[in-house]
Amino acid sequence: MSYPYFDCVQRAHADLTAEGLIGPRTNQDAVEQDKGLLTRRAAYYANQRDASHGLLEKTSGNNSLGYSVDWILRVTDGVGWDVTTDDGVNALPVNGDQHAPDPANIPRWRQPTAEIR
Repeated sequence: MSYPYFDCVQRAHADLTAEGLIGPRTNQDAVEQDKGLLTRRAAYYANQRDASHGLLEKTSGNNSLGYSVDWILRVTDGVGWDVTTDDGVNALPVNGDQHAPDPANIPRWRQPTAEIR
């Protein structure tokens, strides 16, 4: 099953692009940070509809400000979705398939906020 609030991801992408916060980048690290911004904004929008959707805290490996760069997590059961990808230059929305519940991720769920930096 694809992400039920994919329109929130698309809206976040359009808003961040229009605000000049994401766009073409010359290195992969910058693209990954843009993916993180997109994920945080999309999670905030989705959370406005369904308060169980939020961010996955990720303090090691590929992360952006301590959160996953591409994952939205549902706190009720640990189900997650990949919601961003890239083409090497731009962060892009992706309507990722639902991943199996992983209760181990539930303690790492974080409330998204309007502030994305």
